[in-house]
Amino acid sequence: MKKSLLLLIVAIFTLTTAFDANAQWTDRNTFGLKGPVKNVSGSGELSFNKNGKYIKADYEGSICRDGKNRITDIHDEGGMGGRYFSYNSKGQVIKIIFSAPTSQNTEKYTYNSKGDITKVDCIGKWDSYTTTYTYQKFDKYGNWIKRTAKNKYGTSVETRTITYY
Repeated sequence: MKKSLLLLIVAIFTLTTAFDANAQWTDRNTFGLKGPVKNVSGSGELSFNKNGKYIKADYEGSICRDGKNRITDIHDEGGMGGRYFSYNSKGQVIKIIFSAPTSQNTEKYTYNSKGDITKVDCIGKWDSYTTTYTYQKFDKYGNWIKRTAKNKYGTSVETRTITYY
């Protein structure tokens, strides 16, 4: 009886936790960020309000969302192109299609067990390549702040600065 009750409590906790995670989806999740991120700067810039809604990037455009409030499309200003997001069952971005008037590129993402991107397959009209990532440093929230990217063009060290609310 005690064992059955314990299993029931664990099951309820698991379902409640899964529901809360979906109910509290924020745009930070789309970009693989954890914690109360306000701004990320490095090779690009992302900004979020206190509720985790995406409010600024290094480009402008309109945003479309799905029934789970996840970003599905970001259209460039003037409708000249866009970015189209696909997600896996864990809510991780698994593919982004970058569309422009004269070309289309696709990025496919692979993650490790901690939720960090380990590989990106870039498939384009004129070039395709794979970039692999290794991580050197994380902050207290588990967001990477230093990593190495390696592809057929070479190896580079990427750093980013994250500010929090």
